[in-house]
Amino acid sequence: TKLFLESQGESTNITKAEFQRILTDSESARAIHDLGVDVVGLLDSVDFIFQDSTSPGEIAESITFGSFMEAVLLLRGTNQATVKNIVD
Repeated sequence: TKLFLESQGESTNITKAEFQRILTDSESARAIHDLGVDVVGLLDSVDFIFQDSTSPGEIAESITFGSFMEAVLLLRGTNQATVKNIVD
């Protein structure tokens, strides 16, 4: 998983299965946890994170690596929820 993460660029897509694999890998999960992110909460939010922005109610097959990182950073425990977070 570390090699996967190191090789990804902003435009590379991550499937839902890859997302779950990253979060269940102990080394990746520890690194994400060290950022202050609730890894279990992130796993529980997978369907929300993969919502298709072009087809409401549909689940996207993949998201960009940038979207993955944005989801991780938005779900840090130090972030306070804003109206934008709730609306988005």
